[in-house]
Amino acid sequence: MGLISRVEVTNYLTEGINVHRRSADWKPMLTGITLRMDSGKSALVNITNGGGKTSLVEILLFLLSRDSRLLKKIREKVAPKGRGFTHARIEFRAPPEDNYSAPSLLEIDSLNLPGETHVVGVVLNDDINDPPILYSYSGTLEDSPCYIFDGKSLTPVPDAEFIAKTKSLRGCKWNKFTSRREWEDHIRLFLPVEVIRRNVVYQLKGSDDKNASFFDFTPKGGESYDSAFFRSVIAPDLLNNLLSTFSDEDETAVEDTLLKSLSRIVDADREIARKGQHLAIRESGIAKLEPILEVGTTAENLKRQRDTTLRDLRKDVVFLWHFGLQGESTTIPGLPRKLPKMGDQDPRILVALKGMVITRDEGILLLDKTLSELSGVDVGTLSKYAERKQIPLHSVNRKLLILCVFL
Repeated sequence: MGLISRVEVTNYLTEGINVHRRSADWKPMLTGITLRMDSGKSALVNITNGGGKTSLVEILLFLLSRDSRLLKKIREKVAPKGRGFTHARIEFRAPPEDNYSAPSLLEIDSLNLPGETHVVGVVLNDDINDPPILYSYSGTLEDSPCYIFDGKSLTPVPDAEFIAKTKSLRGCKWNKFTSRREWEDHIRLFLPVEVIRRNVVYQLKGSDDKNASFFDFTPKGGESYDSAFFRSVIAPDLLNNLLSTFSDEDETAVEDTLLKSLSRIVDADREIARKGQHLAIRESGIAKLEPILEVGTTAENLKRQRDTTLRDLRKDVVFLWHFGLQGESTTIPGLPRKLPKMGDQDPRILVALKGMVITRDEGILLLDKTLSELSGVDVGTLSKYAERKQIPLHSVNRKLLILCVFL
């Protein structure tokens, strides 16, 4: 946390001007004012009625809170577009933690207080289409002045010159805060945001101008005033930021802690239910696909069987083509290298050759169909004759049969 060292407001506060001549008749009440508040004691600003106390508080509270309701109140009091920025700035001082000074009767040198300084500020005009520009930098107000006072007269620093100078400072963030929450997170480095919010509510209710109560509460039935005050004001402050450095950035009150904890539990339950529902849908889909999976498995097995059969057939074809092709040197001995010209030969020889089958176990066999053709006896009769004479019959592989016929 830091202490408010100085506040500065320039080119601000003129009321009751004709809206059509506002730019031409612009004569600000606060051309440039810097108030020092870091003398080591509590500070009190005393301004006569109508001197701008309320307006001064409104623009400084807007700077600290970025509250849109306060912006509406100060728009008509800031400079017209084209007449220079209205400036509001606060210089914070962070005293060193190990610094201790014993009570002294000597006057404190307010110009040489220890500690680092940091400036936050806002520039704006009365054009609602131009959003206020908030900025922050490490240093003092003098590092980038918004007005020059030579002891006699005050001269505002041109807007372009002020922007260029401020942007060049160490740690400057010019118009980088995209949301109110980002700005509050930054201001939280210097002041409790909850205190600022309470002051904003008080100011919007009219503050002392309308006898607004800073601590607005109502005792419950049978409750004493002091008990109601403790319940409504003191207790929330005691519970504020209960977890200290262990809390999240947006976790300041005990209600925030409870809400975040319970929200995580509720979110986890919802996520479990969602994933359970998703899992049930997937399991149902898998069950519906099981028959298709079984058919696919059967088809895959049949495909493998077909591939195996085709591989075996290819081997047999290659073997017979290599060793059984007529007219080649690799023809198996015993097979005629070429069919003789039939001429005077008995035509039954060609029939017999075409009907021969070579098997691995039985050697050369003659097909029953060929025997039937050669003998003129039907196949059925031949089969019965073979059974009666106990002549063994052999089944011939269909592949080999086809290839022999081809040969």
